[in-house]
Amino acid sequence: MIDFGNTESIDGYKIRWVSSENVHDIKKNLELESFEGIGLNPYRGEILNLLDIIASSVSFRALALPFANKVGITSDYIERQGGVEMLWLSDFDGPIRLDHDSLRSLRVKFTKNIEIGKLPSLRSLFLFEAPKVDLCSLAERASGVQNLEITNSRIDSIDGIDNFEDLQMLDLTYLKNLRSLAPLARCPKLEILRLESIKKTKDLTETLGKIGTLKELHLFDCGTLESLDFARSIGLKKFRCVKTRFKRKDEAILSEIGDVEIK
Repeated sequence: MIDFGNTESIDGYKIRWVSSENVHDIKKNLELESFEGIGLNPYRGEILNLLDIIASSVSFRALALPFANKVGITSDYIERQGGVEMLWLSDFDGPIRLDHDSLRSLRVKFTKNIEIGKLPSLRSLFLFEAPKVDLCSLAERASGVQNLEITNSRIDSIDGIDNFEDLQMLDLTYLKNLRSLAPLARCPKLEILRLESIKKTKDLTETLGKIGTLKELHLFDCGTLESLDFARSIGLKKFRCVKTRFKRKDEAILSEIGDVEIK
């Protein structure tokens, strides 16, 4: 949930939301390191000469653009921000290509005309309503990703997701065309898995039993689990389950997990 207060933390970066009320204080506060980046929100008041003011400011490490089209941001401006470590880009028509050596966290939402280039420092990637993604190719360009979220995408396969060799946390939400989760069994470091509204896969229970590194599992509206035997076989430590059925519910296994919440 976005509160659009004056300051908030996004992916570990302290962001100052800019409006006509505080835009002239931005340079001073960046110099004082009162915050690490800026967020541009046109709904918090008219922003006058915003790009001119920012362009003359000191550098910043994080940039949040939840309504990019409405604040006059251009592809060229974003592409020139080579020192940015966190970028949130939403509602942007583009086209745009990102090749940033410093970028560690990238959030993309309602921005389909985007090309992800080489991002060697990227650790967190969030794709909301992104077009079909070739995960094999993406992993070659952003091999260090540890946290990956894909929401409301048209992808029908997650083949190649195991090429993210450092992947520790994965969130897959509303992937209506996804048919198989089998590639998850080949992810060597996956510890946290969140699945929401993943209903068409036929191998959910089977795949979960093969992710030997998995410690934490969240399932929301994911159809039916054949059994809970997988939790015992992999030594699951935390389990959250909402609107997901069980063909066979074993209370003994649930007690072994310890940290369990089922609704």
